[in-house]
Amino acid sequence: KDTVFEVSCSNWKETPFPSLVANVRTNVSFTGDSHPFIQLLIEPRAIMVNKLPVKTLVRTPMPHTYRTEGPQHQVDDESNEIVHSLNHNESVEIFTPGPSIALSM
Repeated sequence: KDTVFEVSCSNWKETPFPSLVANVRTNVSFTGDSHPFIQLLIEPRAIMVNKLPVKTLVRTPMPHTYRTEGPQHQVDDESNEIVHSLNHNESVEIFTPGPSIALSM
């Protein structure tokens, strides 16, 4: 049975870096000799997929957002936002903690 729990690195040894959040899913099964086999799958907090048939620009002030394929992001110096250029079916994985997710297209 899968169990999903959130792992956060906030205030870890009082670092000045922003916190990072990931979901860790565990799957425990037994091999033929009854030895346990444990899988740990690290997943993002959320995944945003561009389902539009055109390229879109996704802007966010959240620091831990990453494209799953292709070149990573650009930083807009004026607004201090991260800009991801997504083609059809490309996605952005979000690892930033907090009660909400801030994105604009």
